[in-house]
Amino acid sequence: RRLQNLLRAFRSQLESLSQHVSQLERRGKEANLEEWVAPLVQRLQGDLERTLRHNAIRTAHAEERHETGDRPTAAALKDAEKAPDERLFIDSRYDTMVVVGPRLRAHVFSRDGLHVTSMQLEPGELERKTAKNMWTPAPPPRISEFRDQLRKRTARPNE
Repeated sequence: RRLQNLLRAFRSQLESLSQHVSQLERRGKEANLEEWVAPLVQRLQGDLERTLRHNAIRTAHAEERHETGDRPTAAALKDAEKAPDERLFIDSRYDTMVVVGPRLRAHVFSRDGLHVTSMQLEPGELERKTAKNMWTPAPPPRISEFRDQLRKRTARPNE
């Protein structure tokens, strides 16, 4: 869906540019297409990279949550990258990594670093989950594995 929207917008920009060039030519003026098309193509390239990157780091469920806008999924990657080790937990029921970010945002990641879902914790919920051992502090080897998986998923081509 995102890719379709992105391409639709690019096509619209090209059509608008084409109309503008036609108007200039009717007035006998020359248009420098390369000068106008190059920024559009560069923007498309960046948008495509971001879109495809997000598809590579989110499960279908996380993408659905992100699209609806009712959960803090957009902050998942940033929160995961910045989270100190003591804010990383293992969900004992699903064997997933839980990242607790600022303002009680919580993000769940699979073992291979895919973003599964996000939620807003209620005050005291983190303490209740850890007291019941539903979420346990992540051990160093698992933290290291998780951070490696995130780096692999977020690495850009040719880096």
